[in-house]
Amino acid sequence: MSQFHTPAPSPTDGLNKFLAIKIHRIKMAFLNNRGLSENNNEIIDKLKDFIRTSEVERVFRAVDRTEYVTPGYEVEIHVVSDWKNGLLHLSAPHIYCEVMEFLELKPGLSFLNIGSGTGYLSTMAGLILGSSGINHGVEVHPTVVEYALKKICQFYESSTELDSSDFCEPKFYQGNALCINPLESAYDRVYCGAACPPDYEDYFKSLVKVGGILVIPLNGKLQQLRRAGPQSWTSRIFRNVKWATLCVPSAEEAASPITLDELVPVRLKYLARAAVRTAMRGGVQRRQLEGRQLEEGRQLEPPPAPSADASESKRSTSRSRSTSSSHSSCSSRSSSSSSSTSSSRSTSSSRSSSPFYRRRIDTPTRQRKIEHDKAGALRLHHSCLMKRAVHELPLPYELKKFVNLGRSLED
Repeated sequence: MSQFHTPAPSPTDGLNKFLAIKIHRIKMAFLNNRGLSENNNEIIDKLKDFIRTSEVERVFRAVDRTEYVTPGYEVEIHVVSDWKNGLLHLSAPHIYCEVMEFLELKPGLSFLNIGSGTGYLSTMAGLILGSSGINHGVEVHPTVVEYALKKICQFYESSTELDSSDFCEPKFYQGNALCINPLESAYDRVYCGAACPPDYEDYFKSLVKVGGILVIPLNGKLQQLRRAGPQSWTSRIFRNVKWATLCVPSAEEAASPITLDELVPVRLKYLARAAVRTAMRGGVQRRQLEGRQLEEGRQLEPPPAPSADASESKRSTSRSRSTSSSHSSCSSRSSSSSSSTSSSRSTSSSRSSSPFYRRRIDTPTRQRKIEHDKAGALRLHHSCLMKRAVHELPLPYELKKFVNLGRSLED
């Protein structure tokens, strides 16, 4: 006889199971009403009114928001709203969209993220700043800093975007952001993810260099402050917010301020690696283009030479037309042709220069999923080709691994 006793099923077990199913269905219905999305791409698709530039759209699609939540919250994060679990917090997607747009990040700039949290925003910023930029984050809670470092490691391991674009890895500092030692050089861009205490506005402004931008909540309003001169600022308010206020430093924290790395140029070996990867990326993209042309039967070949009869017929037709037409009609046709050509060129130029023109988010809804799948497949193929190209380099294994951003070269 077994020493373990299996209890008889309780009459309430079926009722408890039924209630659990009903509660789950009610919860899912509630989430659907709030805008539940199946994946990260669908979340971004709902942000058309907040994403204005294709570059911001690109990084939002490249960094999966759903990877930054703790286990058990995968359903809730698909809702287009904020998420919180203990000390971990993600703002609503549209807030991050507005912040990224108003920061106006560019390659090579220096960026400071006050209250960097899970590292989600800093990772997206790193994909715009590139290897020549500087990407710092300050977080007061040690466990949250550990979580952010863990997520950066996971991003390196799983992201295919790293093989398609340059990246500035975030560096996180633990401590109170209101206790930063004075800097020799200020930052180009600063973002504060919590409400600023009333007495610290000038403190945050001191972290921004002339010509730089500070995005910060002041007096319940999320604002963009642009430093026009040593003592002059222009401001732009774009949202009312109710965020928790930064913790005023204790006496112990004030006695041991944070020392951030000085904003010095990036080390030569990292710039060299970026140059090598850029050259390899161009070669891989050409190979992909050639492969697509072959698949679609559009391999570039010289056109067949015209026969002698066809050439003579064309010349005689041309001579008869030129004889029968007057100079005025020729000039009018040429002027209208040139005007139409210039018009079409200006139209295509304006479209290509417009930040709205190449957004995938503008694709019709029925075609968007096809575009997402196609883009994902192309990135995966590109990543595989990049790994193969690194593997074929005539370098020692350790140098190959360095060129591959420290990632394994094994398939």
